[in-house]
Amino acid sequence: MKILYVAPNINHHQVPLVQEMMAIEGIEVIYAVQLLREEERLNMGWQLYDEAWILEIDKNKEEFQKLFMESDVVICSVRDYHDLMSQRLHNLKLTFYYTERWFKIGIGELGLFIKGISKLRLLHPKFIKIVLGFKKISKFQNFYLLPQSVYAAEDFRFLGLCKNRIYNWGYFPEVSSHPVSENYFPKGKINIFWCGRFLNWKKVDVLVKAFKRVTLKHSNVHLTLLGQGECRDKIKRLAKKFLLSESISFMESVSSDKVRGIMNKADIYVLPSSGFEGWGAVVNEAMAESCVVIGSNMTGAVKTIINDGINGFVFSDGDYKELASKIELLLNNKELYNKILGQSLIDIKQLWSPEVAAKRLISFCEASLKGESLPEYESGPLKLLF
Repeated sequence: MKILYVAPNINHHQVPLVQEMMAIEGIEVIYAVQLLREEERLNMGWQLYDEAWILEIDKNKEEFQKLFMESDVVICSVRDYHDLMSQRLHNLKLTFYYTERWFKIGIGELGLFIKGISKLRLLHPKFIKIVLGFKKISKFQNFYLLPQSVYAAEDFRFLGLCKNRIYNWGYFPEVSSHPVSENYFPKGKINIFWCGRFLNWKKVDVLVKAFKRVTLKHSNVHLTLLGQGECRDKIKRLAKKFLLSESISFMESVSSDKVRGIMNKADIYVLPSSGFEGWGAVVNEAMAESCVVIGSNMTGAVKTIINDGINGFVFSDGDYKELASKIELLLNNKELYNKILGQSLIDIKQLWSPEVAAKRLISFCEASLKGESLPEYESGPLKLLF
């Protein structure tokens, strides 16, 4: 089976899935990307890939078009290729479209209404054209949607796309842990960790405010924030105002592998982002590195993976008081912490791993290509949603 996997860029959050598919006997995968190297992401520590199975679209347009039409399966996340998908589907070729939510809720990176806020995007002529294009190709029974979060699935249902062909999906970073000998955190403390870009919609201020409340009752906690971004200085000023200097640390950006090693030494990971966080692969990574995750209910990964009080905690977007109370629940109850951590490790390694996702996707493709009944899953990747 020849599979063409199409994405805007290449990153360490998707490569493990592609590699696991390639590890299955009889499967050939080409990973086609619009941008092979993005300086901003490389500066953030993203890995540089140069593999034979990677195809740079702009430099190989004819080969890409041929692969798009002739591959047994195309798994595409570039919505501007809906015309190409239409051509495939008219030839009865199996095609998947995967994406984060189309109607992200939140303000864009520059603090302006420039990337679309919720369903207001439907007022833009270009976006309307895309929606109409997907309406046309949704009639084909060999076209399936793989929304990267339950929120993305709800967006597709709202638009009336692919009824009974919308399946649970996400990002699938590697789930092997990255233990390191070096300890990056204060000894004898319960360490809370966050990493990423300091942007408005990441809402790191919510975490700092929650942590302030926690320190009023607990002295054995420490908060570490890692990364760069336009709001970093603002967060540092907020921390200086609210917190004792010894209770918080700021770290510079490092490689993705090193982030995983640092994360492995933390106890609790907090994702406070708004609904502009389409997925949030740090949730997968933190769970794999034995952190208990506490996340905002508006983020894709939290909505899709975290079961509140079972394998992590969920708090209402922007509610720093609720976030503080969730942190304190873990600080006050070691047994609860261990129970949640145990279930978290089971779910990320046995359900949301790239290996599980790859095997399920290949089984799904094989059944579809043979005209057989499609596999059914009660939870996790490729569970039928809508």
